[in-house]
Amino acid sequence: NDVGLYITRGKELEELIINNPLGATTLFVSGATFTTDFRSLSPTNPAFQWVITVLLLLTGGSTIGVSLACAWLGAKGGYYFIKAFQPSLTKDDWLWYAMLIWFFPSVVLWLTFPLKDVITFWTLGLMSYSFSRFAADRSWNGLMRLLAAELACFAVRPYFAAFFSIPLLALGLLDLARCIAQKRYKRLPSLLLLVVANGLLFYLLATNKFFVGIDSPQQLGEYQQSAGSNMAGSNVRPDIPVEETSNASGFTPVSAFLWERVQYVFTVMFRPMPWESHNLFAFLASLENVVLLMLAVCILWKTRDVIKATLQSPTLVFAACFVVLFVGAFSLQVINLGTMSRLKINVLPFFFAFAAIALPRCFSDFSGLRRRLLGSPRLLL
Repeated sequence: NDVGLYITRGKELEELIINNPLGATTLFVSGATFTTDFRSLSPTNPAFQWVITVLLLLTGGSTIGVSLACAWLGAKGGYYFIKAFQPSLTKDDWLWYAMLIWFFPSVVLWLTFPLKDVITFWTLGLMSYSFSRFAADRSWNGLMRLLAAELACFAVRPYFAAFFSIPLLALGLLDLARCIAQKRYKRLPSLLLLVVANGLLFYLLATNKFFVGIDSPQQLGEYQQSAGSNMAGSNVRPDIPVEETSNASGFTPVSAFLWERVQYVFTVMFRPMPWESHNLFAFLASLENVVLLMLAVCILWKTRDVIKATLQSPTLVFAACFVVLFVGAFSLQVINLGTMSRLKINVLPFFFAFAAIALPRCFSDFSGLRRRLLGSPRLLL
């Protein structure tokens, strides 16, 4: 339904641009005039709708052309991710990472549709690559590319930009303090720009300024409740049965709260499971979640190696921050699992970086165990 609405609205805007350029300009300047008519698909400014409109203009109104253009952007985002993590991984780990990016089914599937996730995936890949370059040489070129990618992501999905801007702001402040303490003033202008830009972005996000027609947290909560009621059509049941754990004083015990958060984290990353599926598409998605769960087990099995590699690479540190912020943010509420399966493709490239570190080492352990078992005299008797 989302794809059809984007294309339909895009064709309306395309016709308006061709027939009435002045009216189209007014609509663009006025912001989200048509957002309320668009099933509130984008509570922020409708930047992605204009992307679809421009693609329709460039492809002569061809829906297939728009899909191909979005698929190219998704592939370009995957390329940026692979280039971003190449310096942080060994050759074998990097090959595993590339295979996970290019052949993981949900990443390939969702990035062929004209959805906001395509632009988000592309901008996150560009941000990761730009940060990798900026962390290596602290160049102005890398910084400007990084800020441009942040701005593009902010225009489409602001909260994903926040998952990147928060650790960037922390890094900028720490690096700024270090430069001042060491009297290395040459890098101060670029660091000041990094801190100011990400501080402004964080302020806009924290004060809900990017929401059209929403001026208070109370209105934001009412919007989210309204939007949540419209999230129909999931193939699985998203509810998590949580027992009543409040005591007489009205407070929830810490252990019960933590267990509830664990359940939500599991839902964000690994649900639906096969026994929760109600049709073929949901069953196939659940098999993919089983694979993700196995990758998580591998990461936990090789936690020491993963932590060691992460501490040696700023890019991997940012990947860890992004995964933690993504899972933490979405585990605060139960979200429609059909929507979650689409949003999740944006965190998978960061998750795959740690899986790529763990997988070869797990296979090496299993191969060694197999050789020892097969070579054991007791098994040969």
